[in-house]
Amino acid sequence: MQAIQAAAHATEILAAASAGAAASRRAEHVPAAAALVALTAIHGADAAIVAHLPTTTDPLSPTLYPFVYADGAAVLASIAIPAGLTVAASVAPARRARVVVLVATVWALASLALAIPYPSPSVRGTALQELYLRGDLAGLFVSMVTLILWARQRTSPTTSHVIAIGLMALDIGILIVPYSPWRTGLLAGRWDVVQVGCILFFAAFTAWQVWLWRSASRSTSS
Repeated sequence: MQAIQAAAHATEILAAASAGAAASRRAEHVPAAAALVALTAIHGADAAIVAHLPTTTDPLSPTLYPFVYADGAAVLASIAIPAGLTVAASVAPARRARVVVLVATVWALASLALAIPYPSPSVRGTALQELYLRGDLAGLFVSMVTLILWARQRTSPTTSHVIAIGLMALDIGILIVPYSPWRTGLLAGRWDVVQVGCILFFAAFTAWQVWLWRSASRSTSS
């Protein structure tokens, strides 16, 4: 289990690094690179945070509350970033700063709304899982509506759109795969299935982004 988790994080790091390399040659890939780097940092930080928390739905000691708040904020950020990427990739570059501010504001408010009631049962256990699921579905809805509106403009997709659609596909796969943590419980679910999916997707992102970087390098030199 730990080996699979380490491999999943390693491929995510490679995807983020290759995204940065591709973005250095292709401006259209900057939103995707920012999203992948942010997701990698958040997932790495959250893994360290979760290590300090016991696997229980019972109220924790007040000394652990900061870790609970940080974990909730990290989960919400990992939900918000893919949706934000889809919107950022679909609007004019001049409007992307507004998208970042909007996503950050929604994330901050949602994080506060999750933290303030703790340790209420409304934000623990099954109730917390339902809140996360609703947030995840809301993020997918935003992404899908954004892509539909963007497609109606009949403009060519950017490389950031490819990553955004890939993250959507990964998210949907996690929701519907057998033994999904969303079905069996976030604490008791089989995360190995999810992590194998992450390895495959991020490895594909890495290979494609390396190709983007190399092809852009060739065109620049020629």
